[in-house]
Amino acid sequence: MALPSLLLVVAALAGGVRPPGARNLTLAVVLPEHNLSYAWAWPRVGPAVALAVEALGRALPVDLRFVSSELDGACSEYLAPLRAVDLKLYHDPDLLLGPGCVYPAASVARFASHWRLPLLTAGAVASGFAAKNEHYRTLVRTGPSAPKLGEFVVTLHGHFNWTARAALLYLDARTDDRPHYFTIEGVFEALQGSNLSVQHQVYAREPGGPEQATHFIRANGRIVYICGPLEMLHEILLQAQRENLTNGDYVFFYLDVFGESLRAGPTRSTGRPWQDNRTWEQAEALREAFQMVLVLTYRKPPNREYQEFQNRLLIRSRKYFGVDVAPSLMNLFAGCFYNGILLYAEVLNETIQEGGPRENGLQIIKKMQGKKYHGVTGLVVMDKNNDRETDFVLWAMGDLDSGDFQ
Repeated sequence: MALPSLLLVVAALAGGVRPPGARNLTLAVVLPEHNLSYAWAWPRVGPAVALAVEALGRALPVDLRFVSSELDGACSEYLAPLRAVDLKLYHDPDLLLGPGCVYPAASVARFASHWRLPLLTAGAVASGFAAKNEHYRTLVRTGPSAPKLGEFVVTLHGHFNWTARAALLYLDARTDDRPHYFTIEGVFEALQGSNLSVQHQVYAREPGGPEQATHFIRANGRIVYICGPLEMLHEILLQAQRENLTNGDYVFFYLDVFGESLRAGPTRSTGRPWQDNRTWEQAEALREAFQMVLVLTYRKPPNREYQEFQNRLLIRSRKYFGVDVAPSLMNLFAGCFYNGILLYAEVLNETIQEGGPRENGLQIIKKMQGKKYHGVTGLVVMDKNNDRETDFVLWAMGDLDSGDFQ
């Protein structure tokens, strides 16, 4: 049986007759307004939301309300819930979009759960949201999440029969959204749940930090996961090279979900994360050490629809927000918001056809569980917990002569 395409569902909706007196769908958005370092920043996601609203057509007109969760250039766990309460009080939305940052999402999700209001986000990656208890029961994650990364890593360990120990190193400045902490958290919890001995340590960005890191690695395992800036990985690998830890006895996984290390930069070419403006000796040491590194990223959707969607996204970001958004894995999140809106519209239509009220948020949320459909990012599979299944890619130095990662 062919899986439903959201575009076909939407076309069917648009071709239908709107019941007399039916009110518009009110869609409220709580996301950062300016900071493009977030994959869910409004200039990145806004064009995708507009495209979804246009796809819904006249059969389901939308009133869109946007408020910013950003304060002094960063996500604010204090401002976001206040803005969400205002949206509920003055606009009584049918669906909340966002937040993407973890702490604001936690605050808003608690309110949404109390209101029985569907809260849809492509962010909120933290493992804690997987427990859809009374606090997060209306939360739907249509984008990647840390627990899915953990599941992928556990599969890797099973495939290679790595059943003993693992060491996790990460940077945690304890400011803003703590992206490295929440990314590696999923790996830690999944490996710990599979009965491995798992140790973790925060990387010290200070003199002696690399030495502390290699000492930790020696003591705690030959399978090493590192999550932090590329400069941090370089520092650790240079020290590991000096201590002969890159001779094949250790495997280093670099958790770089957006693939930033594989993109061209001021000091490196595309697909060469080992390049840096260091001395020739250090550059050669890094190149050799990176032969023991596997870079783990999200998978870019390979379908033609996503490429067309991304092109339209970039054009609209420039036209309506005045920003130049580059093609990157960050745009995957915009596609996930787009898919989520159309999925909600499909489930809402089913609920109404069955005689249910559109205000029954819990029933609508329940209908999303286990859904499979073809969206703009390709095949989308929602699990029974209303978290999207996620594909990942491992990159390795496939050409030792050029040093290119493939």
